[in-house]
Amino acid sequence: MVFPRRQHGFQALLIVFLPTIAIMGLLDLVLFPPTSLFVLRVVLEAVFVALCIGAVALIWFEWMGMQRSLSHAQDSLVTQQEERDAWRQRTQRLLRGLGEEVEAQLKLWGLTRAEREIALLLLKGCGQREIALILKKSEATVRHQAAAVYGKSRLAGRNELAGFFLENLILPGSVLDSGDDAGDVPGASNQEEGTPPS
Repeated sequence: MVFPRRQHGFQALLIVFLPTIAIMGLLDLVLFPPTSLFVLRVVLEAVFVALCIGAVALIWFEWMGMQRSLSHAQDSLVTQQEERDAWRQRTQRLLRGLGEEVEAQLKLWGLTRAEREIALLLLKGCGQREIALILKKSEATVRHQAAAVYGKSRLAGRNELAGFFLENLILPGSVLDSGDDAGDVPGASNQEEGTPPS
């Protein structure tokens, strides 16, 4: 397998090497002109020169396409980073306030500092294995502390933990933004009971 960086170097080498061979072939025809255009040497050298030029053109177009794709990917990444940074700037104050309220509620449940770290990572959507890697703990320890979080908060699991903090988070203009209780939403009562909506 040719790695991308090595592939670029190999393509650059071919772009230099093949035209050199083509020029040498043309010089051979100029310096040592044949007696006839239909001599086997002339035909072979002409075909070889044409193949070299075609290969260089093909490699050049492929290289330029890869450069354009790379440039497009870099532009997309920069745009995503700018959007993320702009969103963070707009919501920094609100997120700080939300974080303080979440921390206060976790303390109200009597969670230890380690358990609050686990709860926060669970809210962020991390799995127990990922949390173990982030906090450099064993998965057994993470499972034990997660169980403590659910036990002290009297919540059944991660979904209820997230729902506790995000249940009332509604987008402006949403059909749910009417002040009605969740029970008025079709299928909500069925879902709370664990049965799928009809």
